[in-house]
Amino acid sequence: NTVAQDNIESSKNLNNSEKLKYLPKGVQNFINKKYPNDSILKAGYKKNLWVKTYEVHYNKWIIEFDEEGNWIKNYTPDGTATLESLPDEIKKVIQKNYPKQKIVKLEQKDENLYIYLDNNKNLLFKIK
Repeated sequence: NTVAQDNIESSKNLNNSEKLKYLPKGVQNFINKKYPNDSILKAGYKKNLWVKTYEVHYNKWIIEFDEEGNWIKNYTPDGTATLESLPDEIKKVIQKNYPKQKIVKLEQKDENLYIYLDNNKNLLFKIK
């Protein structure tokens, strides 16, 4: 089956622990440790070809995990990223060098923060 499948929509009316119940232990531990008080919009898996990933959706972020429950990345769906959510030093660089650009997507992988602007420019910052 090469069609993408997911069950992410199916958890909308549940509380956080119910939404995480069927996700791998690694996902549950990561979320409960890092974001214990943030309200989860939805959670579940996505399957594409041979790859299955898990996603936990928040108001502004989506957190993606591999099949074993290891963190892959945080990212924003297009259009929801704002300067306010960035660290001050990164915010200043963007305001100074790209004052007219809008952020269309943020992606955090390991120690890197990727910022995609609406002029097709992509910025990379190291996060301490």
